[in-house]
Amino acid sequence: NAANNFVGLMGAGDQSALVSYANSASLDKLLSNNHAATQTAINNLIASGATDIGDAIKLGATELVSARANPQANKVMILLTDGLANKPSGPGYGEYAADVAYALARAADAATSSIKIFTIGLGNDGEINETMLQTIATTTGGQYYHAPSQNDLQAIYNSIATRLCRYGSISGCKYSDANQDGFIAGEEKIAGWEIELKN
Repeated sequence: NAANNFVGLMGAGDQSALVSYANSASLDKLLSNNHAATQTAINNLIASGATDIGDAIKLGATELVSARANPQANKVMILLTDGLANKPSGPGYGEYAADVAYALARAADAATSSIKIFTIGLGNDGEINETMLQTIATTTGGQYYHAPSQNDLQAIYNSIATRLCRYGSISGCKYSDANQDGFIAGEEKIAGWEIELKN
């Protein structure tokens, strides 16, 4: 419900996708502005299996830099886990050191593509690795959130939505309207101008 509400805040100019992970990672919904389809994919998730965090990050990052991605958009991933990294190398239970290292390496790769990862650890000590989740968030310029129970998720998703608004940007060009018709089609861009926006 919290994830659906978060996706519901997105507009037509935003894009969303969904990666799920257990014994492996799966791209359940491609990046697009069809947020209703993302919500449907969220509703179809069934919790089971292991915790392949590294491949989830890798697959999510690949989608965020794919041809489907808006090149001018901020690239943000929200990683929610209630478990410990134990795949693709480990036995699928407990925590496996190689899988922690793999997840951290994939986060470092994502950071080189300017992807911010916000991490949410659902549960208590021993159920999640808060240090790993904090490192993933810090490495990519995101933030870590701890959710002791599912009742905390809505407030966390709302907080993330508020933070994402701070990453907005405005860009554009100045044109020479040589024929003074008020249209930029066919007109020359003028370099070296600083345009200041006020109020």
